[in-house]
Amino acid sequence: MNYGETDGVLKPLNEVLLPDPRFKFFAIGTDDLMRPFELADLHERICLSKLDDTVPEAVRRQFETAKNLMLYSWFVFEFHTIAELHAYASLEFALRTRFPDAKQKRRRKGREVLEPLTLGPLLRMAVKEGVIVAETLPAWERAESVSEWYQKRYDLPSGAKRTSTEWLQLIIEHIPTFRNTLAHGNPQLYLEASFRQLETCADLINQIFSSPATEPENRPPSP
Repeated sequence: MNYGETDGVLKPLNEVLLPDPRFKFFAIGTDDLMRPFELADLHERICLSKLDDTVPEAVRRQFETAKNLMLYSWFVFEFHTIAELHAYASLEFALRTRFPDAKQKRRRKGREVLEPLTLGPLLRMAVKEGVIVAETLPAWERAESVSEWYQKRYDLPSGAKRTSTEWLQLIIEHIPTFRNTLAHGNPQLYLEASFRQLETCADLINQIFSSPATEPENRPPSP
């Protein structure tokens, strides 16, 4: 069994520093001028997922680990899936940092305890409190641009345009689902999707820390 041709094969020692052979199927450029995808292209794309200076250092470290995992997918293609999973973990950590008092009651071993909200409820809380706003997210602008490109490229009917609110609702519903899918060991090898999710997580984290946190006593009850 050869690495890159069969799933679940340890990369041979003499190939450790070689690019994953699956990258030979990637290209970059325009229809008129295409060239092979290179390590520099991967690094450049990852650099688009940049956190602002307002993001706490502890959160930044977590997200930079996700970016490094994405970078090392050049050598082990499956790492981009792990990078996406870690980006979701960084987003949840960012939300828990921003809302440290957001907890819910649970019964454990016959007694009631307070536990931090999980990713889905935290995202809904951030939207409800106006911390996450679709119109000011770069991810929303990218989604609109991609939609317009596909319509022009494939001459698709425009139809009724989705609103930013509808788009954001899909995002906060799907991110926990995507995270759980990967966390439960389901295989998913779609590099472009992982790129987009990394970028979306960066945008959300930046927005989470773009304004001061609400004082606990003034905050609405947790969902």
